Amino acid sequence: MSASFEITKPFVKNDSTPYLTLLLSAMRLFFVTLLHDMPGKWNLTHGRRNEQAEVEGPFYIIGAPSRQVGEGKGVIASPDMLKAFVPFLMTIRILSPEGKPLQNAILDWWQADTNGDYYFMNYNLRGTITTDANGVAEVLTVVPGAYGPGTKIRPGHIHLIVHPPPGDEKTYDELTTQLYLCKGNDINLMVSDFMNYIRKARESLVLKGWSVPSATNGQRYMNLPELTAENSEVASRVESWNKRLSELGDVQIAAGSSIDLKLNAKSGWF
Repeated sequence: MSASFEITKPFVKNDSTPYLTLLLSAMRLFFVTLLHDMPGKWNLTHGRRNEQAEVEGPFYIIGAPSRQVGEGKGVIASPDMLKAFVPFLMTIRILSPEGKPLQNAILDWWQADTNGDYYFMNYNLRGTITTDANGVAEVLTVVPGAYGPGTKIRPGHIHLIVHPPPGDEKTYDELTTQLYLCKGNDINLMVSDFMNYIRKARESLVLKGWSVPSATNGQRYMNLPELTAENSEVASRVESWNKRLSELGDVQIAAGSSIDLKLNAKSGWF
């Protein structure tokens, strides 16, 4: 990380959402629901072509700001969010269909907080990050919380629209997806997701999470496996980010995960 890297860097400006932006986002939602997320069409197109694709859902807001703090590094959660909720380190690598890392792919990110609440009047837990030369984005955020009516609970998840690198828009499709964090990494918890009424559970998108018990009074957060010293690369990342988090006081990363996402070759149809 560069010497100029600061946790607070992406949050020095007013993040309130303009009313016109909210109106345009609501109008966009109508067309997304009709043209992208409509169950029959989605299952036959996006969902069929890429097992890592997901529906977009209703909570996207256009115009989210950049949360970049360094090459391939971003901070989605504001300092207040990091203090109030559970810090989470997500590492994502974007690849071509052949497995080539894609530099400068853009991740458009939104999620709920650890209580399962989304924010609309501001850009809390929303933003964009660009991948580095290895196709990697390290993102500091908070654990996304589960939500839903009654027993139809959606596991906590991160929404992404992955845009191809500039200049490659005619080579690769963008990827709309959701990354799920389940207690104990248990894919069976996907059964209760009320979104299963419109598509089959996307078990390939369940993250393999890890926890850092020293950050949560010796307990494994969400019963996730403990991050061990043997996983030296990830442990080094956590240590580096925690040094930056010390700017905020007694705040440390409690959990995290990583995943590779592959873009499709441009189909020319959808």
